[in-house]
Amino acid sequence: MIHTQQVIQMKYNKELDIIVSSKYVDVDVGSKLKGTVHSYNGGEKKLQVVRVTESKGEQMFQKLGRLTAKEFPHYIALLNDMKAHLGEIPDVKPQVY
Repeated sequence: MIHTQQVIQMKYNKELDIIVSSKYVDVDVGSKLKGTVHSYNGGEKKLQVVRVTESKGEQMFQKLGRLTAKEFPHYIALLNDMKAHLGEIPDVKPQVY
């Protein structure tokens, strides 16, 4: 007997995506990092961090993949500031290997 599970895809509803907090940190002239805490439909709060650059007066948003050495301390400062908006942070000591 084969069992199948039906997955119901719900469409994204922008009105349900609440921005709890949003902050910028300047890295360099025309370059900053933006942290935003979202809660979708009252669910778990999640942090999104993007790189924001400015060119010809327009802001461009990029996924934050690799960090430069110059961006790193600004990223840590942004994370430390934004964690207050995420709710309770588990006290864990992850093993880095």
